[in-house]
Amino acid sequence: KEGNTLAMAEVLSLRDTHPRDIWFSPFVDWSEGPVTDSAINPLPVGAHEVGHALGFGHNNKLGLMSPTINRLITTPTAAEMEVFWDEYPEWRPEP
Repeated sequence: KEGNTLAMAEVLSLRDTHPRDIWFSPFVDWSEGPVTDSAINPLPVGAHEVGHALGFGHNNKLGLMSPTINRLITTPTAAEMEVFWDEYPEWRPEP
């Protein structure tokens, strides 16, 4: 799909055993090198799409699930992890 869509993910649950796909647009200049105006690092985009694949939507705060990709954020915020652990308490680390 040409346009502003960088990537898309199929939604799944960690309790679901069926594989899901994450799709990266072929119309984007993907680069693991330095961030430029034209090149986008796939790591933050992929991490964001994994969040969607786990069933999480966008939030309006700066973080991994923000609707606008921040090229420097590659891990969820503490608040985003709390939402994840509320959904999947069995994955919460022992204190």
